[in-house]
Amino acid sequence: MKLGFGVVLLFSAALFQVTLAGRITLLHSPANLVLIVMLAWNLLDFNTPDWRWGVVAGLILSLFSFLPVWVLLVGYTLAAALSQFLQQRVWQVRLLTLFASVALGTFLIEGISLGYLWLNASPIGLLDAFNLVILPGIVFNMILVLPIYTLINELSKILIPAEVNP
Repeated sequence: MKLGFGVVLLFSAALFQVTLAGRITLLHSPANLVLIVMLAWNLLDFNTPDWRWGVVAGLILSLFSFLPVWVLLVGYTLAAALSQFLQQRVWQVRLLTLFASVALGTFLIEGISLGYLWLNASPIGLLDAFNLVILPGIVFNMILVLPIYTLINELSKILIPAEVNP
């Protein structure tokens, strides 16, 4: 039940990101809803953080992206593994872990994507990429993380049975 709900949630976030949310940008960076939803789902109370959710998110988003599959798989898997590491080893406070994971995950995913584009002779400078894409992306994702986490938490309480979701 949890697995199916998580996959549907990630797929819905990917569709929403590609269709509507990709049009709303802060400077040149749209919100990364798939990252926020993946990390919020990964860090819910009844879930144990798992890096495999990053593989699922990367595969789902690669259906809609022109980037190679390995770029998205590496980026999202590293972001999920980072949140797993932070939750298990560093902090036990889920909200602090979520904020740190979203900030660092955005940096990783955008950095890997822009690094791939830069190596393939894309005409974007590293300083411009950092100032116009990575930093605004981190700010935009940090603005959206709390409402999305609350929405996912409430949806999981409604849709997942009580014996799975205490």
